[in-house]
Amino acid sequence: MYDPEKGKSRRLSLGITVKELADRVGCSTQAVYQWERGERRPSLTTFVVIAHHLRIPIASLVEQA
Repeated sequence: MYDPEKGKSRRLSLGITVKELADRVGCSTQAVYQWERGERRPSLTTFVVIAHHLRIPIASLVEQA
């Protein structure tokens, strides 16, 4: 499953705003905020797109059990 802290941390380290990520992924800024707060999880397809735009392997965005 998507790890909200890892996603947000990577986004910030790349200097990408929530709006920029939302535009790149094709969703609303509200959706990105919800993912980063752990309120919702992106679909598998969106998860792959997020990893692509954050230039990080998908496995790096997965929660550790």
